[in-house]
Amino acid sequence: METDPGDILQEAREACARKHYSLSLETYHWFFDNALKIKKSYYGVRLSYCLSEWADLGNVYPPALEELTLIKESSLKEFRNTKSHCQFHEYESICDALGCPEEPVKIFEEIHIKDKALAEKLFTYVYAELARQSKWEICREYMGNGYKQYKELLELFDACIDGGKRKGGKQGEGIIKSAINKTIEELLWILEMQSHANASKEMESTIEHIQHDFNKRGYTEIYRQVITKAPNKTLQRTSR
Repeated sequence: METDPGDILQEAREACARKHYSLSLETYHWFFDNALKIKKSYYGVRLSYCLSEWADLGNVYPPALEELTLIKESSLKEFRNTKSHCQFHEYESICDALGCPEEPVKIFEEIHIKDKALAEKLFTYVYAELARQSKWEICREYMGNGYKQYKELLELFDACIDGGKRKGGKQGEGIIKSAINKTIEELLWILEMQSHANASKEMESTIEHIQHDFNKRGYTEIYRQVITKAPNKTLQRTSR
């Protein structure tokens, strides 16, 4: 019977809970190296839960942190050799788990100057950190008027809400709450980018879409929070 990578990940968690840190590290490492060879569907889990839990292990067991840092460096080297966007995603995810999200942004900015075609493929992985750093000129180049980003965000929101409802219970509620918070954050980023570009008509359209689309879905609080949290300069420009 084929090994289920999910069972191995659970073994890593249980070993950590029992303070068998060396075994936990070994098991997380096995999952990271082998999960996709068995089931491609573990792509997201490998770059999220596995890495974040591995980094948490490193807080109490330094060898785990050292090992993950080595993998980060190896992942970056492999990306430079292959230019694979999947390899960059791996590197970015490790940096995020280790609390250094600014590192892949620096790499992206180098590529942004030298190779726009490659940068376009990588933008989605650093978009959040670029927005947090208010690097709106760069965001504008790859987001255009923001409509595509808005459409993709709306589709992701629908998928997360549907998944949360199907899951049910506290876990489902957590998925829905996370989706709402993330959606509000990204909607504000889109408005910030448009505001920085003095695109008042685009902002007006985005705000109208937010009101219509989320009210229709029964999430009026998303529109209200966006309007409440949006910088005054954003709303002032739309009223001119």
